[in-house]
Amino acid sequence: MAKDYLGLLKNKQYTAIINSKEYRSLLKDMCRRISSKAKVAPNEATIENYFDCELFAFFRDVFEPLGFIYSPVKEAAISTRRHTTKGRADTAIGALVIEFKQLSTLSNKESQSKAISQIIDYLEGIETEGDAIGYVTDGTKGCFIFKHEDNISKENFSDLSYEQLDILIQSIIRLNLTALTSKNIVESFCNPAENDGIAFTLVKSLYKNLSSAITPKTQMLFNEWKELFNLAHDDISKQQAIIDRRVSLEKLIGISFSGNDEEYAALFALQTAYAIIVKAVAYRILSIVRYKDSLIDFENLSNCDSEALRCQLALLEEGAVFRGYGITNLLEGDFFSWYASKEQWCDEIAQSVSGVFRLLNRYSDKAVLNSEKKSSDFFKELYQGMMPPAVRHALGEYYTKRWLAQQVVDETVSMISNADWRGLDPCCGSGTFLTVMIDKVLEEVKNNSREEQLHAVLTRVTGIDLNPVAVLTARVNYFINISHLLDIDEELEIPVYLGDSSYVPRKCEFDGICCLEYSINTLIAPINILVPVSMVADPFKFSQAMTSIELYIKALDEQGAYECLEKLVAPDELTDAIKGELHKLSESLVELERRKWDGIWARIITNYLTTANLGKFDVIVGNPPWVDWKSLPSGYRDKIKSLCISRKLFSGDKVTGGINLNICALISNVVAENWLTQSGILGFLMPEPLISQQSYEGFRNMFLEDESRLYFKKFTNWTKAGHPFKPVTQKFLTYYMTKETIDYRQGVDVDWYILKDKKNHDACETLVLQEYFDIEKGIAATCHTTKNFFVYVSTREQLNNFMSVAGESHYIGREGIEFYPQEMMIFEESGLPSTKKCTSLRNIQVKKAKYHVPQTVELLETAYLHPLIKGVDITPFHVNLSGLIVPFPYDERDTRVPIALTELVRTAPQLAAFYQKHKDLILAQTTYNERIIGREGEFYKLARVGAYSFAEHYVVFRDNTKWGAAVVSTIDTSWGGKKRPLFQNHAVSICESSDGEFIKLDEAHYICGIMNTPVAFQYVLNSSDSRSFPIRPRIYIPKYDIYNPTHREISNLSKEAHEKYDDELEIARISNRLNELYLDIARNKR
Repeated sequence: MAKDYLGLLKNKQYTAIINSKEYRSLLKDMCRRISSKAKVAPNEATIENYFDCELFAFFRDVFEPLGFIYSPVKEAAISTRRHTTKGRADTAIGALVIEFKQLSTLSNKESQSKAISQIIDYLEGIETEGDAIGYVTDGTKGCFIFKHEDNISKENFSDLSYEQLDILIQSIIRLNLTALTSKNIVESFCNPAENDGIAFTLVKSLYKNLSSAITPKTQMLFNEWKELFNLAHDDISKQQAIIDRRVSLEKLIGISFSGNDEEYAALFALQTAYAIIVKAVAYRILSIVRYKDSLIDFENLSNCDSEALRCQLALLEEGAVFRGYGITNLLEGDFFSWYASKEQWCDEIAQSVSGVFRLLNRYSDKAVLNSEKKSSDFFKELYQGMMPPAVRHALGEYYTKRWLAQQVVDETVSMISNADWRGLDPCCGSGTFLTVMIDKVLEEVKNNSREEQLHAVLTRVTGIDLNPVAVLTARVNYFINISHLLDIDEELEIPVYLGDSSYVPRKCEFDGICCLEYSINTLIAPINILVPVSMVADPFKFSQAMTSIELYIKALDEQGAYECLEKLVAPDELTDAIKGELHKLSESLVELERRKWDGIWARIITNYLTTANLGKFDVIVGNPPWVDWKSLPSGYRDKIKSLCISRKLFSGDKVTGGINLNICALISNVVAENWLTQSGILGFLMPEPLISQQSYEGFRNMFLEDESRLYFKKFTNWTKAGHPFKPVTQKFLTYYMTKETIDYRQGVDVDWYILKDKKNHDACETLVLQEYFDIEKGIAATCHTTKNFFVYVSTREQLNNFMSVAGESHYIGREGIEFYPQEMMIFEESGLPSTKKCTSLRNIQVKKAKYHVPQTVELLETAYLHPLIKGVDITPFHVNLSGLIVPFPYDERDTRVPIALTELVRTAPQLAAFYQKHKDLILAQTTYNERIIGREGEFYKLARVGAYSFAEHYVVFRDNTKWGAAVVSTIDTSWGGKKRPLFQNHAVSICESSDGEFIKLDEAHYICGIMNTPVAFQYVLNSSDSRSFPIRPRIYIPKYDIYNPTHREISNLSKEAHEKYDDELEIARISNRLNELYLDIARNKR
């Protein structure tokens, strides 16, 4: 019976458990066992042992999976108020004290009163800011004593009951003296329900210090952090992701920012606070795991004076303790040590940091990891708990659940033949993919010696990241997960490096020597590096030498620094020219130190150069940043633009500059070039649009610098998998890439992971894939003769049909007009009287509008008003008119620019006054219109207006979500008679052929009939991500031939369908016939 209850309990969270009948039943069973054994126990030690064993087992089975453990301190020394010496409580857990007595000791009132007095003495001696609880028991009966502030209250003795055990258990949990787990750290430091934990108090203290008392050295570190992190003070991006990031940081800090630097200071403070907590937790974990005792007395540290605390933190930041034990790069000093300098330190920071240490002191010293447990990403939840989602997403950080990383690693490894594969995550974040690969390696070499297992992991699993915080976290995670393999005297370097996977040091030949060339920007001057590759041949030796060089740099000893570098170079490569470059590098580093520009550059150079000589990897996996080109900081765009051009990655709409790329596309290209073996596999999680959108055509060619190519070997489609990155709902795939030539027209394998009914993995870090997903097999192929986008295919017959219909359209699609802001530019009839020349309108209200414009009534000249068709209005063979109206101050004399204000004042004074009234709001909008149509024209000019805006007949279709086309000409309105419609940005229109001729009505119906065929619908759907369909349909639509009977029949069927659009049976009949006719045209290309 108990096992049945236990099985049910394990599936409940804590709150559900303590309110469940199964929980009460288990407590009743425990109560009976304790009482039964206590009655025959020979002494109180036996009773205590029975009690402890029961609680240990109960916590192990019920609560330890949730992170709560029973970890009492036995014979705890407690100062008492009544005695000069310390008493020793039988059991103490924080502010909970338990005393055990023999049955005879509690047999009468006098002895019971004495026992209660002893507990009260202990409670008064406990130093705690909160309440304290005492409990005395002989195993058959018990009594609680409570201390609240200075008041003591006690209960009467009563028989041991499940209610008493419940109070004890909940008291232990509430005290939060729990296992040092990632989940518990988040709860303690972040207080997720309110986001007001000590972590955020620390962030605000650091931000306040940065804002009001920043020192020149800290300002330097801040500026260099921005430079390395690719942030720029002149960044004026108005992309929503950037706006959301700013808003979330303002909310976290509690102020409104007046400029970019305030936002970046908030991000700097946030990352610094996270780094402080990670380092403090790391010291506690790592010293216990490796040295069986903490290197820091956290209790004393949390109570020491401000200067002593600062000195200890300065030592912690330096990481010298671990370097002394042979771990060269675990904690190596970074941008986030600024707060611990004597000049920058303040009492407010001291108080916040003390709070961090007080929290850490409450945790159990139970080891985080042992040799039997799986590796884990220990700090991922803390990072997600501290960094607002909008901040992470603006930086392209979508953290991967372990089960997803596991699937990617397993699939990638299954495609290679090398049993001793080497694995790299070039954008490793906090280390999820690294920990999965560590586990996989350890499983493969589990029968080897400890030394061989350690060597296998260190030589086969490597990580790189651009974010210094991520590198810190990943290194600590890596160390935790190999700690059980280490000896006390083991020397090692954690193979996780700070580096930019999109901009790697370049190999070149200089003076006949194979060299590495790189430039790191600093605000004083770039550090230009040109050194022999042999210098970094041994990463461990190189790292040790670059650590030693810091002593010479701080001493301003250029010659000493040079000699350190010279020793790393092969003797036969020390030409005069090479020596000259080494002298230049030494001089640069010393000059930076001479200008008080902090000595972190030697470490940064060590990391960046090491990434260029890591060798080749059979397995490259990860989740690179998902950031669109337009959302990248402007300085970083300029830095990598030449790389994108040289690799032929750019493609797309030439009107908007021909540049639209996601940074992950560049990273995958550069990573494969630098690190992928000839037979290796690269497996990246990346957005679904990369497989089909026109703007990624250059990426899909995957040309490398030597003109060789990468190919897609397989796709795993997660679009129906239930949003693994929730709350982010961006659809994505796993892209598996190889240097092996693949014929895309024969198809590439696709595995579709489809979430099963009633399954939810939102809270699952690990899971069994087969229990949560159905897996369907398919292929993706390129069917177009000149384009390289992929289309999903389920059968060979469907592939043949898609091959037929894929092709060029003789007709041009035009994207709709951006009427923005909508609450100002889009109207509906007001219901109030109109005048002879003007229509009475009221502006619409949009709940999620960025700019809220109060609703008012306007009288605007009817001659300049047009009905608006939105994308959602369009269905196959029909347009549902929404009644929306827009002003359009253009005429056919010059379609490029609007009617001049001076003329508009005379012909439409009401409209002119309306624009002038809202001029500031119009000018506050994005500069997108100016980029498309230039600066010419009035401030109320619109993008995507031309001669095509004055056509007579249109075929309109949606460019997202749902495919369907309809023919529309003039519209008979109730307010202005027959009017030519205009189309909003998601309503695409076709009104002209590729030779510029406007289409006739029959021709429009011919085009519409083809676009609504089932085969065209399925082809478009399967070759798009549904969020965006191509503006120019990628289907074969030959020029309309009035003498071709098939063309005429298609046109007539479309006209019939427009009349019967709401008759499902008739539309099905017409669609089937259209499909037959169109396939006949497509197969015969006529």
